[in-house]
Amino acid sequence: MKDEQFDDLKQFIETTVGQSEARLKEELASKNDLRTIEKKLSDKMDAGFAGVGVAFEAHDKEIEEQLADHGTRITTLEQTA
Repeated sequence: MKDEQFDDLKQFIETTVGQSEARLKEELASKNDLRTIEKKLSDKMDAGFAGVGVAFEAHDKEIEEQLADHGTRITTLEQTA
């Protein structure tokens, strides 16, 4: 193999490997970005679900109070009847 051909082959291999390395780095960066986005989304979902839980608890408390009030009112009406 002539030196000129050898240099061409060497340059081709270096270019190919360099392009592959750049593509892999780009894919890795994309995956890391996706992990970051996934983590942020997960955190926001957790916070949202916690807010829903608090709302349900408050609503349950209101219903329990209304039921207790209705029970008292019914008992009072039964006693007067």
